[in-house]
This record gives sequence, structure tokens and C-alpha cells, in this order.
Amino acid sequence: MLLDAFLDNHSESPECLGWDMAKIYRCLKLFFDADKRDISIKMSH
Repeated sequence: MLLDAFLDNHSESPECLGWDMAKIYRCLKLFFDADKRDISIKMSH
């Protein structure tokens, strides 16, 4: 998974990880919200 690769690349800098995780969470939430919209559009047809 993309997240695993990202964590592997950044595991040497734990002081940055908290900020990175917040950024990742926002990105994942955007993707998740977009997926939910796509699903609801498909369900309504």
C-alpha cells in the first residue's frame, strides 16, 4: 500500500512523522469523501 511505502521512506525521521501523518490523513479523507460521492452517484442511477 502507498502508506506503507511512505512510512518506510520516512521511518528515519520520526520527528517529521507526526506532521506527515496529519497530511496523509487529510489526503486519505479527501479520497474517501470522493469515493463516497462516486458511490452515491452510482447508487442513484
